[in-house]
Amino acid sequence: MFVLFLIITLLCLFFRLSLTASLEPHFTECISRNQETFRCWWNPGDFHNLSSPGALRVFYLKKDSPTSEWKECPEYIHSNRECFFDVNHTSIWIPYCMQLRSQNNITYFNEDDCFTVENIVHPDPPVSLNWTLLNISPSGLTYDVMVNWEPPPSADVGTGWMRLVYEIQYREKNTTGSWESLETQPHTQQTVYGLHIGKEYEVHIRCRMQAFTKFGEFSDSIYVLVTEVPNKESTFPLLLVFVFGVVGILVLIMLIIVSQQHRIMMILLPPIPAPKIKGIDPELLKVHLCWCFYSMFFFFFLYSLNFSTY
Repeated sequence: MFVLFLIITLLCLFFRLSLTASLEPHFTECISRNQETFRCWWNPGDFHNLSSPGALRVFYLKKDSPTSEWKECPEYIHSNRECFFDVNHTSIWIPYCMQLRSQNNITYFNEDDCFTVENIVHPDPPVSLNWTLLNISPSGLTYDVMVNWEPPPSADVGTGWMRLVYEIQYREKNTTGSWESLETQPHTQQTVYGLHIGKEYEVHIRCRMQAFTKFGEFSDSIYVLVTEVPNKESTFPLLLVFVFGVVGILVLIMLIIVSQQHRIMMILLPPIPAPKIKGIDPELLKVHLCWCFYSMFFFFFLYSLNFSTY
């Protein structure tokens, strides 16, 4: 009996301590979207006197050397109870520890508030989701689509600073059933198989760092719906008529060519006219040669007489 009483007392004490700890000021989350900056949010818990701006201050310890010291938050956003670390205060592979301090120097610290930046990366959702119909099954009951998207604009994937993998989830629209998840992969497109004709599906995507396990938020959903399948029986007669029509036209053209072969050949290859240049008259050629000879002899005679006078 005493043992049972002792166990109940210890359980009550443990529950009271855990309840008290959960109501103290504490950090709710620390997140990095791009592995270059990060933010931490806190909650004053049950201490309403610490809910006003400046009532709690954020300090961090960057363990980059044995002599590291606690420093205050570089930039407060009191409207969100948020502390922002810019690129000058963010380093990867180096542990950070966070703590809250009240104005009277009471410190609120938890070992779970220590982390490295790469372990708190939650990438922004992918953007520009779209889908394309790939094929329809022979039965006409199911179809496959290709879903494609773009990486988050805040993630520097072009230089390899962040390597992301993506997860597609889909389910029927307006249902409360569980989501179907496809295997994570690093490409910006993926095929979804076996969707049913006439049913509308909701599709969204999220991503995470390739070597880590924490996903970012899901993207806005897109909706996939294929309602009609072309009737193969109705298209077959039209195709048959088209084929026979083309064959008939070709046969008609061949008949015309055969029956009018001579006329077509005259049009395409007209006869070559005979040459109209007259032949050479031998007698006329003799007269002409004699005349040239006498002219040359007479010119030579006159030249001789003219030369002898000098």
